[in-house]
Amino acid sequence: MSIASPEPPSASKAATDDPPPDPVGTGPAASFGTALLAVVFSWWAWKEGAYFPAILLPGLFVLCAGIAVMAIAVPRLRARRLAWPTVLATICLLSLALWSALSALWSPAPNLALGDAQRIGAYALALGLGGWIAVSAGSRRELALFPLMLAGLFAGAIATVALLGGDNPGRYLNDDGTLQAPIGYRNATSAFFAIAFLASIGLASARRVDWRVRGLASGTATLCAGLAVVCQSRASAPAFAVALLALVLISPLKLRTLCWLALGFLPALLVLPSVIELFQVTDDTRLGVVGPEMKAVGFAVGITSAVSVAVGLLVAYMGSRLPGFGSSTRRSNRAVLVGVAVSLVAAAGAFLVAVGDPVSFAEKRLEELRSLETPGFESSSTRFGVSAGTGRLDFWELAVSEIGDNPVDGAGGGAFGYEYTRERTVERDVQDAHSVELEVGSELGLVGLGLLVVAIAGAALGAWRSRPEGERAASVSAFALAIGVYWLAHASVDWFWSVPAVTAPVLAVLGAAAGARAVPVDRRRRVPGVARRGGLVVLVALLAATTVPPFLSDRYLTEAGELRVADPEGAYRAIERAEKLNPLDDVPYLVEGEIARLAGDRERARLAYEKAIEVRPAEWAGHYYLAILAARPNPQAGRQELAAARELNPLERCIEDLEQALACAPGSG
Repeated sequence: MSIASPEPPSASKAATDDPPPDPVGTGPAASFGTALLAVVFSWWAWKEGAYFPAILLPGLFVLCAGIAVMAIAVPRLRARRLAWPTVLATICLLSLALWSALSALWSPAPNLALGDAQRIGAYALALGLGGWIAVSAGSRRELALFPLMLAGLFAGAIATVALLGGDNPGRYLNDDGTLQAPIGYRNATSAFFAIAFLASIGLASARRVDWRVRGLASGTATLCAGLAVVCQSRASAPAFAVALLALVLISPLKLRTLCWLALGFLPALLVLPSVIELFQVTDDTRLGVVGPEMKAVGFAVGITSAVSVAVGLLVAYMGSRLPGFGSSTRRSNRAVLVGVAVSLVAAAGAFLVAVGDPVSFAEKRLEELRSLETPGFESSSTRFGVSAGTGRLDFWELAVSEIGDNPVDGAGGGAFGYEYTRERTVERDVQDAHSVELEVGSELGLVGLGLLVVAIAGAALGAWRSRPEGERAASVSAFALAIGVYWLAHASVDWFWSVPAVTAPVLAVLGAAAGARAVPVDRRRRVPGVARRGGLVVLVALLAATTVPPFLSDRYLTEAGELRVADPEGAYRAIERAEKLNPLDDVPYLVEGEIARLAGDRERARLAYEKAIEVRPAEWAGHYYLAILAARPNPQAGRQELAAARELNPLERCIEDLEQALACAPGSG
């Protein structure tokens, strides 16, 4: 299928003019798709980032249902089509999802491989739906940023209310007083609020958006920036700096972008004193007694956000009458570029003066990176600093080793956690390689890594190619690419690939920016619209169908946990349903064995644990519980099971404790 590209406008026109509204781009798909993404992203961000299947799967089902409704009910756009980079990126993500599903054949955790496939399928839908929104939106390019901004507002408001009124700081804060809510992981929470900040600034700076929405977007940007500061994620700072530099360099209206960035970000810095106080108090006391300091942080975030809304409304209403905020000249762009260049040179000079010997500085950072210990911050006022210690080098080395051992197909989806548990040299519970490239490469091989690289490159290329279509398209493209730069920089040293609330919005924004460059359809060679839409409905229906069994299995497991004491037989019935719905998962059998063991039904417990081992030979837990079961009647059998568990998890402390207990048992030899 060939897609003809329209003749691009001249460079001068692209810098100042907006394209006229497109009559074919005014259908309901844009509004419906925007609302659909906003609801799903908000739900995922609120519910622990949708890391767990119990949250991911309902959201994926809703996405599939919404896309099916759009395919059936929304009028077809006869003259526009997604740009080829978006199509290529979506196909690559769908192929990656299929490859992950196929890796269940050689993965030590088949159900995790299938779960990864569902998550990647959700990413493909987000990317494609973003493109569909842009095609349907026509000249309303800023719709691409609305879902992420609204999700940031929703999750940010919940986090702020929790800080203000929460009576259990441990639910919202880490042990050092940094924010983990709502996603539950400091770095992922910071990343989510960072990309929501950029989306909000993109809307606030868009002159064609209603001034009241722009004021709200400005306040949302301050809210997200303030909460990102409370997270104190060390990797977020350099990633954010790189994203801001990319944004300023790419933006067609550099001075206006800088002004709105300052308006949204500078008020957030006012939360730093309360953040520092919370961090220092938490370092000296237990987390449970920092309620007043936590509320002070929430108050600071709320006040600065409210003030930012008021100021943003005023600035948006006054528009171009304020210096800088209405700038659209090439002269101001050149002045900003000169200022950025001077600032970079000055920063480099200040750095050299501060460190003295750059070679010694680099050697010290490299030594910190090689350390397997996470640096301590007992003597610091914040977690921000220049330490390169992450404790992750062994993750990355193992992932590289796995790529070398299985270069084509990888170890299989979900395999890294089992490999690390067996090979680790320090006691840490790690399931991910903490790098999107190494994670995919180690589990899905060079085939999977290649598909990922082409998908990301295609999404970015599509966003870049939309720039010649006018000021609005170029501005949305700049913010989308900046969001993508932040995600890639931070995800390269963390495990956001497994957090849909962080990754899916990035792909949706890139897809929307790329989809804005829709092109005329060659009707002589195009597939009939009914066939295309029918194929799309079938695809999303199949993907939605895959979510039902594991979701119901998880629900039955939850029911079994609630009935385990009051109604053991009812718990068994629920577990049997869970086992039938998800036969590749060993958790139902482990739960059944635990209920039976506590109820004194040793035979049923033994059979359940043996079945868990059969389903998941790489998992040590079944052997460990069999050792507990056999400890009294047959210590020798218990020691044999412990030896098997030890081989799979050499550093687990509870295995060592049970070994010592069995060594004192009669017949220990």
